[in-house]
Amino acid sequence: MAGRKKLDRTNIHARVDPKTADKLKEIAQKLGYIYDGEGSTGQLLDAIATEKIILIHKDRKLVHSTRKYLYLAEVIFPDETFIKIGITGLPINKRFPGKKYQVNVIHQVEDLLTYVLQKEEFILTQFAQFSYRPINDFDGRTECFTSEVPITEIIEIMNQSHPIYG
Repeated sequence: MAGRKKLDRTNIHARVDPKTADKLKEIAQKLGYIYDGEGSTGQLLDAIATEKIILIHKDRKLVHSTRKYLYLAEVIFPDETFIKIGITGLPINKRFPGKKYQVNVIHQVEDLLTYVLQKEEFILTQFAQFSYRPINDFDGRTECFTSEVPITEIIEIMNQSHPIYG
């Protein structure tokens, strides 16, 4: 059987406008989430829950407060060294104060949150074969690579202006 993998069926009970269900199916279809010839609300909700889709309120102005830094850094513990990618709202020199490890920033870019999230997800997927799980526990340990990751290629992706990755 081709198509979406079999998932557990969960019922969600919510009080919504009578037109909401049809609108969700319409949005799902526009975004390519289709099952049995119509928009798949379940696939749309899964994409939102896994942050493949980022929702931004249409009345919210995309101002400076929604800008974030995407950074690539070398992290050095006494017993291991690796590369980390991450997102922060703080200037990078304030992101790692007083830590038990050294951080050397390789590159950083500032952009709207939606774009840095897309870039980070794309980079993590594109270079998954270099994924590394540090032996030292710290926040952000799931976004690390071995030192062999092609840094120049990552920097090129980071420097792209407003890409849309599917």
